[in-house]
Amino acid sequence: MPVLTKGSRLQTCKLQAETWTHTHVGSGKAISRWEYFFDQDRLVLLDYAKLADEALRTPDLIDKMVQEADAPAGSLHACLRTRDQLTRRRLAAAYRQLPEYLAKLNEEERQIRSLRMFAGSPKCYLPGSSIKGALRTAYMSDRVVRSKDKDAIFARDSGDDTTNFKNFQFNINRPFRDLRSLDNELFQNIIVRDTAAFKDRDTGIASVSIYARLTQGSKARTRQDSGDEDEYCEIILCQSKFEIEIVLKTEKLRGKPIKSAADLLETADRFYRRVWDFERTNQGELKRRKSDVSEFYMDEGTKPSNDFYLLRVGYGCGQPGTSLLMDYKEHFTPQHGGAADSPLRHPSIYRRNPQLRTRTPYPYTARAAAAGDVAERQPLGWIVINKDMVIEND
Repeated sequence: MPVLTKGSRLQTCKLQAETWTHTHVGSGKAISRWEYFFDQDRLVLLDYAKLADEALRTPDLIDKMVQEADAPAGSLHACLRTRDQLTRRRLAAAYRQLPEYLAKLNEEERQIRSLRMFAGSPKCYLPGSSIKGALRTAYMSDRVVRSKDKDAIFARDSGDDTTNFKNFQFNINRPFRDLRSLDNELFQNIIVRDTAAFKDRDTGIASVSIYARLTQGSKARTRQDSGDEDEYCEIILCQSKFEIEIVLKTEKLRGKPIKSAADLLETADRFYRRVWDFERTNQGELKRRKSDVSEFYMDEGTKPSNDFYLLRVGYGCGQPGTSLLMDYKEHFTPQHGGAADSPLRHPSIYRRNPQLRTRTPYPYTARAAAAGDVAERQPLGWIVINKDMVIEND
């Protein structure tokens, strides 16, 4: 790391990164079947301005859309199915690669019940706030690990508090509230800028499912029978490369525990490798239930080398990657054993199926995905960051 010159105010660190798995950071928007159509092996997002221009060029297009709107299964794709390829391509805002098995289906057989959009879509980018949030969670966990009085951080009643919602809120929210209030001054002086928009070739859509959901009793279900293949999210494809920029206000960070981007990323790497091992253990326990991502974590070839910092962002991170769940469980396991996390197993998390709070291991990581030309499912949200960085001082 370079020595900062006297009077330096800002340190800008530029790092090369890569998606280690498919990645989705949601915008909160889901689009309807009137906002996309299919073109060969790609999904096409509609450009509304181009649609208006096309309607002037071909007046019967609007009549066809009205006719399709009256049909129970009407869609933009059905409306454009008989149009020539040039007409359809004139309406494109962006293209997304389809999962292999969906691309092989005839266009009229393709079904998408729900499609969650990526941040900034159709010009998808990784928000700096999402990356910064992942870094901050890792830093808070590091503070907990180093604490000599974890009972002052974690609250726990002596009785059975699994159904007491106030206790649940207290156990979940207190560590974040208290630690964040102490760390605000630190993280106000660390800026993570949004990435540049990804190119169409780096983007796709993926079918998503809860881990181990493809198994029913002792009989594994096929994907076609699983009931979740029409739920999708827009993703950055695995092995897409991009740049991360972190800016530190060095004058404000003097005397603080984080003095460089390397300090922060090394702290994050320690935490997310623990998350990786946590999930590897979970998947090992789930393997007998034919969890469809077991091999991803069991294969040493998929684990990032120590030449990279490991980070997890976005949809699919699960509680281990977004909270202090691991620290809570490790702290109380010597005293409470398998009931160490009972205050966190509140039925409000699983309103539709309260029995899920009794499952072991707890919790399952949230989501897995299949996309592009990858036949097997992958976990969502892992990225790696090259440890070589370009540093500019102002």
